[in-house]
Amino acid sequence: MQEFGENEVSKKDWRKINIRFLEGHKYFTVYGKEKLQPAKEIHLAELTQKDKNNVEMKPVKKDKDKKKDKIAEAAKEAAEAKKKKEKESQSERGMATVFRIMAQTQNTLSGMADSKANILISVNSIILSIIVSSLFENYRQIRISRFLLPSLLLFV
Repeated sequence: MQEFGENEVSKKDWRKINIRFLEGHKYFTVYGKEKLQPAKEIHLAELTQKDKNNVEMKPVKKDKDKKKDKIAEAAKEAAEAKKKKEKESQSERGMATVFRIMAQTQNTLSGMADSKANILISVNSIILSIIVSSLFENYRQIRISRFLLPSLLLFV
């Protein structure tokens, strides 16, 4: 028996208190659910097994082997879950990176197209101003112009 404050608590009662606590306990964070929950379940299984064995009063060696197998299995499952989560997070990051690069490339290409359009508009306006000025000079020199029809089409 152990002393707990002024009350004496037996090992069996202490074990039952711990089992009740662990059954009622719940993790809320992702870390707690992934990392701590498997260990908590293993401890809870051990405590309930000890409680059953204490009732029977004969612990069996096979139960210890089963406990070790359960612990190893839980550890393996936790490792697999961790690998799966890492793979999912890597694929999510990879997709986010691809979308970011595609958006940057699209933005760059749009900027290049805008620059090209600006250059073409500027060059065309210069060419048109030269053509119009040369047409007016030709009109002064030749009264009947062979450029009359093209110049009308240009202004229409």
